[in-house]
Amino acid sequence: MIKLVCLKGENKGQEFQLEKGRKYFFGRDHACDFPIRDNCIARQHFLIDLGEENKIAHLGTANGTYVNSSMVTEQVLRLGDVIRAGSQEWQVVE
Repeated sequence: MIKLVCLKGENKGQEFQLEKGRKYFFGRDHACDFPIRDNCIARQHFLIDLGEENKIAHLGTANGTYVNSSMVTEQVLRLGDVIRAGSQEWQVVE
């Protein structure tokens, strides 16, 4: 199991536990697993898939998803990585 710790944004300081074998959607839509109130984030902005590998996938929005300051379309997540979307930031921890 990994956690995301919110470093910046409305949920700063909160931790979100993510279970292996699941997919999690992040975006403004209330149907997302983690709804985010930020006008720079799309209704469905990015996906974290905790399958065989822990991956993040950008869902094709105009504003982009960043891991460690690099824009990504899909990437394996590692402990310590920092995810940024809009004005929000999360760090991947155990």
